Amino acid sequence: MDQITDKVFLGNLIGARDEENLLKNNIKGVLSCCGDSSPKYQNNSIKQKIFNINDSENTNIIQYFKEALKFIDSSEKVFVHCLGGISRSATFVIAYFMWKNKMTYEESFKMILEHRLCGPNFGFKKQLLIFQDKLKECNYDIDKIDFQSIEWPPKK
Repeated sequence: MDQITDKVFLGNLIGARDEENLLKNNIKGVLSCCGDSSPKYQNNSIKQKIFNINDSENTNIIQYFKEALKFIDSSEKVFVHCLGGISRSATFVIAYFMWKNKMTYEESFKMILEHRLCGPNFGFKKQLLIFQDKLKECNYDIDKIDFQSIEWPPKK
């Protein structure tokens, strides 16, 4: 589990299963991106959002951005994880900083790389670039983005 900012931690399933460490770090929210593999917490102070997302470049991850980013934003301290903590979870954290800090994809990605090795798969990166354009179009108001209308993978 790596701390990216005072609020956001990024990691893998092993980190997510260490409830003692989550509590020690005062984690109040856990965003899980690996469905049924996600642990269930005994401590009620940890709120959890679970998405069942495949790490495939054909997976439509952008459809979850609004819900995931609002969950991250509403959490005092949040741990975002997937199985390896490299692609799915990093995609959400990159998107969060793009939105919250009005950063480009590259700026957000580089910021996270300072704390943790990560690399969204090719399809997730392309969706982050689409998100970057949508953020600029709507002046960073994610409520104005119609995520359901974004087709992924694009038809040829």
